[in-house]
Amino acid sequence: MKRQTSWTTVLLGATAVSVIIYLVRVAYTGKATYAFLMWNLFLAWVPYVLSRGMQRMKSAHISIKVGLFLGWLVFFPNAPYILTDLFHLSHIKNAPRWFDLIMILSFAWTGLLLAIKSLSHIESMLRSYWKPWAVHGMMGGILCLTAFGVYLGRFGRWNSWDILAQPDALMGDLVQMFCHPLAHGQSFRFSLIFALFLGMAYYSFIHLRNHQLSE
Repeated sequence: MKRQTSWTTVLLGATAVSVIIYLVRVAYTGKATYAFLMWNLFLAWVPYVLSRGMQRMKSAHISIKVGLFLGWLVFFPNAPYILTDLFHLSHIKNAPRWFDLIMILSFAWTGLLLAIKSLSHIESMLRSYWKPWAVHGMMGGILCLTAFGVYLGRFGRWNSWDILAQPDALMGDLVQMFCHPLAHGQSFRFSLIFALFLGMAYYSFIHLRNHQLSE
């Protein structure tokens, strides 16, 4: 519990720093140009809150756990999605480029930390139900689905709630992608490379954490 509380404090601190940098930009330019970063960071907190909630509901019925897990899986791509907000750096120019770079990196770093810690919650819970080899396979699947979700958000402009708001249109888009993979090669290339990046970031964190505990 102390470790979780400490992580929440770190994440809240990183969030506060990001928000302060953003507010400095608003004060300097008089414009809320990057307001979407605030919304994206809020969405990045959703999977972390859900995974923390699942950890605390160990005695809950399996149907509740499955429901929470599916909700987490839908919202989880929002956390690493902030990394792709770096695309906006070359389009918005009403503040020093170096300042905008630092600002976006602060939000991206916070989102990545939220993703890594939330994913570690899920892996810990999966290990209580499945054997290690199965957990590794499931983690690989989660990373690939997450990367694909980031692609849908960045390039397809779909949101997590579109699963409920526009299920037919979303499903039609997905059917087109998988029925005509050669015409949508970028979606699969991006998903594969981004999944590898997320795996590198996550397992680097796990290695550093385990190394620290062993010292």
